[in-house]
Amino acid sequence: MMVMETKGVLVGEVVPCMLMALMEFCTIGLTILASTVMSKGLSPFVFVVYTNALSSIFLLPYNTFIVSRNKREDLMSRFLLLGLVGVTMAQNLAFVGLSYSSPIVAIGMGCLIPSISFVLAVICRKTSVDLRSSSSQIKLMGTLVSVIGAMTLTLYRGPVVKDKDPSTHLQLAPPPLFVFLSQHENWVLGCLLFALASLSYSIWNIIQVILVDVI
Repeated sequence: MMVMETKGVLVGEVVPCMLMALMEFCTIGLTILASTVMSKGLSPFVFVVYTNALSSIFLLPYNTFIVSRNKREDLMSRFLLLGLVGVTMAQNLAFVGLSYSSPIVAIGMGCLIPSISFVLAVICRKTSVDLRSSSSQIKLMGTLVSVIGAMTLTLYRGPVVKDKDPSTHLQLAPPPLFVFLSQHENWVLGCLLFALASLSYSIWNIIQVILVDVI
């Protein structure tokens, strides 16, 4: 009996962490793919429409056939709010920011999401801060580190790495498979757009928690 309980606790703790790590890998892959596609001339707004149109094909049957009719009208209004915050605002801000920076900046600025979520939870009185508690101290330290990291990423880019002899490259070299830099680069603007996208994603996550409780 104790072995089964231990396995249940391990599954309950390990599986969510593994799924979150898998989601991070998928996010990194999507970010690099989006940067490569937009470098070919695709508008970030069109990219958002394409990706969400594909996801709607898979999610609409769930809302139509699985969710009960009594909850459907209430869920549709909540889904509309989720779409406004998490798609129209967050994704458009993020992909426009990506068009002005790089996937590395996108992943770095994404670290602001947990910190902003924590601050919003404190403001909305969904969580409390006890300076004598080790848990609260760690959360505050993590928030401070992520904010300092985002500011450093925005204000300090570092030296540009270039080839010593560019003439050695052929003029008709094949295009790169993955593109990590934008042709219309504006580092500060890209970081600011990512910060706003992180705020939208934090609000989006909070709304999702409320929606899951309703379902």
